[in-house]
Amino acid sequence: SYSALNELGCGDKIDHRDVAGRFIKSTIISKNGTNLKIHYDGWSSKWDSWCDYGTDNNLYRFATVRSISRCPRVRGKHIEEEMFVDIKPSYRHGSDCHWRKGKIRRLDDYSGQIEVMYKNKKKKYLLWVHLDNKSEVDVAG
Repeated sequence: SYSALNELGCGDKIDHRDVAGRFIKSTIISKNGTNLKIHYDGWSSKWDSWCDYGTDNNLYRFATVRSISRCPRVRGKHIEEEMFVDIKPSYRHGSDCHWRKGKIRRLDDYSGQIEVMYKNKKKKYLLWVHLDNKSEVDVAG
């Protein structure tokens, strides 16, 4: 929540959703108002980025540490690479985005996240989603 994010400071750990959609355990390394500089733990500092939680479309990028980055999937235990799922990447393409087929490129069994390739307006995209997030992925495929 916005109020919980206000309490965060340098050195605090969070799960942060990167631009590819993957939640990664991260450390806040700087704060300027509602703008946080994020370091993705285990990654080079060249991937550090600023993210402003004061913007409504960025709140979805923050979660309690390890609540998603280390949350094994409950749904879709039968899912494998190259299988198809339905995906709704509305945070990326706007609220009018509809469900579409996507092909699983990679699985991260440790975190329950999958990387899906899908098309939107004839362009191909890659997006990481957690299999238990029913608003973004349907494992029925």
